[in-house]
Amino acid sequence: MLTIDMIQKIFYIQTESSKITQGWQKQICAKAVFNGDKFEEMQLTLDNIPVIVDKCIDFLYAHGKYLHF
Repeated sequence: MLTIDMIQKIFYIQTESSKITQGWQKQICAKAVFNGDKFEEMQLTLDNIPVIVDKCIDFLYAHGKYLHF
């Protein structure tokens, strides 16, 4: 079974064979990783913020007090 965890939904995909499910997983991961080179091409959150920026803000919020430069 392939599980895709999205912002407001979770999708479960199961096919007739594990080989087909793995193929789906490979293709979905390949597309999800590439976000484009420009902000206009990147995946956006529900608030129209590039996902990479949102993740950086979340990381700094969660771990910023432990970072020492």
